[in-house]
Amino acid sequence: MGQLQRQSGFAGGGGAHQQYRLWGVAHGVARCGQGAIVAQPAAACAKGLTLPLSCLRCEYRPGEPSMKIEAASEQHQSAYRLYFRHCREEGFDYYCELPDDADGWLSKVLQHADAEALPEGWVPCQTWFLLTDDGEIVGAARLREGETEVIQDEIGHIGFEVLSSWRGHGYGRVLLQYVQAMAAAPACGNWVLVCDAANIAGLRTIEACGGQRLEDMPQADGSVARRYSLASLASLIE
Repeated sequence: MGQLQRQSGFAGGGGAHQQYRLWGVAHGVARCGQGAIVAQPAAACAKGLTLPLSCLRCEYRPGEPSMKIEAASEQHQSAYRLYFRHCREEGFDYYCELPDDADGWLSKVLQHADAEALPEGWVPCQTWFLLTDDGEIVGAARLREGETEVIQDEIGHIGFEVLSSWRGHGYGRVLLQYVQAMAAAPACGNWVLVCDAANIAGLRTIEACGGQRLEDMPQADGSVARRYSLASLASLIE
């Protein structure tokens, strides 16, 4: 378990907003429950500003279920068991490196969000879930709140995943933009994200959110990790 935060797969961010709804835009008309998010960063609200919907959006498709994002909590325990199993079955490194104990790991996720019971070398890590209106977890985002060499060079501050059956709708971008909109910028100025260069969908998601390519880093196993710099939306309006 001591190696979990070293995984370079997309890994959560907390904040004052425990939940927000996703909204949709079709032909310029906002539709409750689908599409672009309208959550605004605190800095924008304090200044009386509103970011355009085009800043925070996913693809709108008629008939799709409404979605929501919530900070991880004990109320997600039942849904998390199924999500945890699906993630292991899909081979996500973050979950495959864990013992097969969804309840035990969710408990640690909540502790880590409060900076409690952190393994040596770890930093507080917030987690959000993307859920359907029925409460099914279909994706997650994590934000590591701190600076270490491992974060800067190997795993990055932010990670996320979406189950394969829910991909192709822009939900990965919504999760990443949620972190951009709601989380405070790190002390170093911008977040670092690290993605396998072979993960084309992941690279496109990061770049669609404004990620700036920093460098490619060859790995011992022959793969290539690509580092990006990503700004918070709050920092762009301060």
